[in-house]
Amino acid sequence: MAFGIFRHFLLGIVCIALVISGATMISAKPPPIDCNWACELQPQETDYNIKCSRRCQENGYKKGGSCTKGGCCCIKDDNGNEK
Repeated sequence: MAFGIFRHFLLGIVCIALVISGATMISAKPPPIDCNWACELQPQETDYNIKCSRRCQENGYKKGGSCTKGGCCCIKDDNGNEK
């Protein structure tokens, strides 16, 4: 009888641990970038990445940015914030 109660208690603890660990695995961080603008150059400009990085910094993204297939992508800070 005591072994049966202990087995149910142990099974309950295992279930609670699985639910808690599963909840942390499901939540994922969003990517640390924002792709807001197209990568375009004016005739006098020569580098997409320099223009993109400058534009990101002018809009509060301290780490700048670069051009990708998604356009000009600005890098968020370590906390996921733009500024």
